Amino acid sequence: CDALDRVDKDAVSKYVAGRQQPDGSFADEWSGEHDTRYACCALFCLKVLGRLEVVDVSKAVEYILQCRNASDGAFGQVPGAESHAAFTYTALGALSVAEHQLTDNERDDLAWWLCERQCDSGGLNG
Repeated sequence: CDALDRVDKDAVSKYVAGRQQPDGSFADEWSGEHDTRYACCALFCLKVLGRLEVVDVSKAVEYILQCRNASDGAFGQVPGAESHAAFTYTALGALSVAEHQLTDNERDDLAWWLCERQCDSGGLNG
């Protein structure tokens, strides 16, 4: 994208890297809230800029995997939180950017959970 030539990649990368917390999560600037949404946005941003190396990607993956619920295979907002479709989406997006593959069993569990979310209308519930 030509517009990326006008982005100060160093400044943006430094800002995003500064949001990473010791547990691998990424925090909101104003509230300090941290969950898979911020990890997803941070990793997406750095991937587009070609700057994933400025953060500890393996620590981010560890944090995201802590948000996975072994009982159903989906992901919650934070470790220990109830599984939720939106946070599962952001967790999977972040894991994809980090090039982390779920195991076959983890994918099967997640697929079943997603099937259970299917509504008669064709959409998914949370």
